Amino acid sequence: MTTQASHLSTGIAGLDAILGGGFATGALIFIVGPPGSGKTVLGSTIIFTVARSEIPSLILSAYSEGHDKLLQHLQGFTFFDPSQIGTMVRLMSLNDILTEEGGVNQLIDTIRAERAQFVLIDGFQGLLPLSRDPDSVRRMLSSLSSQLSYIGVTVVVTLAGDVHDLQFHPVLTTADLVIGLHYGLEKLNHVRYIEVVKVRGQAQLPGLHPYQIQATGLRVLPRIESYPEPSTRPRPSGRAPFGLPEFDELLQGGLTAGTTTVLAGAVGSGKTTLALHWGLQGAQPDAVSIYVTFREYPEQLQLKSETFGLRLAEATASGALRIVRIPPVELVPDEVANTLLDMFHTLQVRRLIIDDIGLLLRALGDRARDYCAALVEHFYGEGVTTLCTMESNPLEGPWLNLTDQPVALLAENLLVIYQEESAGRVRHLLTVLQMRFSSFDRSLRELTMDANGVRVLDA
Repeated sequence: MTTQASHLSTGIAGLDAILGGGFATGALIFIVGPPGSGKTVLGSTIIFTVARSEIPSLILSAYSEGHDKLLQHLQGFTFFDPSQIGTMVRLMSLNDILTEEGGVNQLIDTIRAERAQFVLIDGFQGLLPLSRDPDSVRRMLSSLSSQLSYIGVTVVVTLAGDVHDLQFHPVLTTADLVIGLHYGLEKLNHVRYIEVVKVRGQAQLPGLHPYQIQATGLRVLPRIESYPEPSTRPRPSGRAPFGLPEFDELLQGGLTAGTTTVLAGAVGSGKTTLALHWGLQGAQPDAVSIYVTFREYPEQLQLKSETFGLRLAEATASGALRIVRIPPVELVPDEVANTLLDMFHTLQVRRLIIDDIGLLLRALGDRARDYCAALVEHFYGEGVTTLCTMESNPLEGPWLNLTDQPVALLAENLLVIYQEESAGRVRHLLTVLQMRFSSFDRSLRELTMDANGVRVLDA
């Protein structure tokens, strides 16, 4: 639970990352966003995370619908623990406490009486019309913050509105941490972004980061471009062979370990099957291969592998190869990146296949170049050898020009499968166009795939 001295985790790994390590105890925290953006869900996630560490907490609601409706809404989330209600988590109405006569002192007396160390004030704007007298609100919050910070109480306040609205600036100056939630439409899709507008004493990840509301609560997906440059492990030496002697001979023994390769070819040229074959070579539970697919389901890949004599079922059963399918509909590139980084941190990953990188690039739009550059940095830092498949125009033959294209950043090595009609049949020809850190043979080879397996023959 505790991430560092005097800091607490939010319970959301991605949010802790963009905050630079959770939040300070005794802080005044504002969560600002429009209706439906997830302010209450975020605040409640934090409070139940804190409660699991046996820190007495208090929810003060300014909404008129009462606590029953709040609890009813929270029951659908896995972070909600009803056994904490009335023990570690108490609920009270802010309207009943914060009267004109009592003001801040009455609120502080209530918090002291409840022995709360963490307080969520939910729906603050429902109690005080900020636009009428922002200075009095700022003074009240400043007094509340200083007195509660002195006794080590952390306060989270949710506020409806736009975090960059000038009317909120006098109020937000009192905060130690300001989190902005953004919720709206991009074309036909609802999108959500989270932003750390202000944090004292911590190095946050700047900019907007996508987030999703799931059964577990908020899932925050930090943009991979915003991460600091990863610490580099010793670069792996040697080769990452395909296990196809005739092809590995062209590559001087295989792909250079720790590099990134693009395998291009037309639809039906055998990219997926060749990539699977490479991923299975040397895959072990302590030297894992990850196969990321946007199109085919794991069951379809299993069927394909059986057709061509590949032992995929055995490798997936042992954990030596992990299949990660991410649906291509409304693809979120940051979900791909964060899924990979999580697996890099928990598994000993040696090989990675992304099938097909073109779908990811189209979803990225103008971000593609920076995103690809950041991916390569992380692949290099983790010592992972990567193979990305990409569809190419069948009319291009072996001549593939990636100049000025974002995918060129991933093409330290470039392999091409192209199709040629010969003697009444279509042949798949395989060639190496580039290996940035190695010599290679430019000869053509024929790629064949049948029940006997994947083979590479002299052309």
